[in-house]
Order: sequence, then structure tokens, then C-alpha cells
Amino acid sequence: MLTLTRARVLLVEDDPREQNMVLSVAEQLKPAPEVELVHNGKEALVYLDELTHDRLPQLVLLDLDLPLVPGLEVLRRIRKRYMTRGVPVTVFTGSLSAEDLAVAERYNASFVRKPTLNDEYVDTLHKILHYWTVLNCTVTLPRD
Repeated sequence: MLTLTRARVLLVEDDPREQNMVLSVAEQLKPAPEVELVHNGKEALVYLDELTHDRLPQLVLLDLDLPLVPGLEVLRRIRKRYMTRGVPVTVFTGSLSAEDLAVAERYNASFVRKPTLNDEYVDTLHKILHYWTVLNCTVTLPRD
């Protein structure tokens, strides 16, 4: 039997203003996803270390410019772990670096540049979250 679950998003973002914007946009979605927030790369790695199969996020929304452990290292570790290697990751960043884009692509992550205008920023966030948490149905298969 297949079970539909409420979507879970892991937000890895150190900027409080951007954290609030993501949480606000997520709350507007129907159904609203559960957003787990970590504030830096080290917290993200601890979160991943403690992750259980039943708490896997349907999306990791990952900033690159993070304190303690850079976002690209977090992405590398997500892909290295068996349990998380298939979890969708969207790098949501202000970076204009072609190298950052190439690394994200190598690790099978989407790369979205953060718009500088507030309305465009909110619209882009809405599209990302809407796709991964509403349109892209999440199905949990029973474990053997």
C-alpha cells in the first residue's frame, strides 16, 4: 500500500531574512510543507548524520555561502551518503560563479540564482517549493 505524505523541506540558510521569506512562502502552499531549518553547513551535516529514513526531505534548499562548512561540501556529503544520494537538491544562491554551477551539476543538483528584486525572489521561491512539495507527489514506499 502506498502512503501519501506531507512534504518535508530541509532549508540550509544562514540569513534570517531569507529564512523568513522561505518559511512565509512555504506557509502559503496548500498543503504547506514541513520546513526543517538549519543555519549553517555544520548544522546541516549534523542533521544528515541523525537523519532516519522516515524523515528524509523531499527537497533540500541549499545556500552556498554558509558559515562553518561551505554549501558545496554539504552537497557533496548529501550525494556521498546512501540514504540521501537521491534526495532532490536545489542550490538557491546569489553566486554567479560558473564553477559553482558546474559543481552543482556534477552532483545532480538544480542551480537557481537568487533574484535581487523582492517580488522576483518570492516568485522564484514559490515556483521551486510548489513544484517539489505540491506538484511532484511524494510517495513513501514501505521498507522491506
